[in-house]
Amino acid sequence: MSNNWKVQRKEGRVSIRVPMTMEFMNEQDTIRSVAIIAENVSRKGFRFSFEDADNPLIEFKVGREYEVNLSFGRKKVKGIIAIVWKNGEMHGVSFVEREKGWVVN
Repeated sequence: MSNNWKVQRKEGRVSIRVPMTMEFMNEQDTIRSVAIIAENVSRKGFRFSFEDADNPLIEFKVGREYEVNLSFGRKKVKGIIAIVWKNGEMHGVSFVEREKGWVVN
């Protein structure tokens, strides 16, 4: 467990909870899909937890980058995220790059 979750961001955040589906490629090079709840959304990142506690354990590694497709509502955004902190089931995400159309542009 990383203790970096206390690091504060310098940008404004929107305090909303957005249900999303995140597709990503795991270490076995297979595409996985998981339902998440994104919170504290900003232009450069967000934090998330798994929507369904019964999901098979999905391990995101701090410091690793993942190519993802994020679907919310009728929108789908492709990007690369980095997991910057982890505290229990809560994960902090920073965008390395992303398409337009994110919750906060």
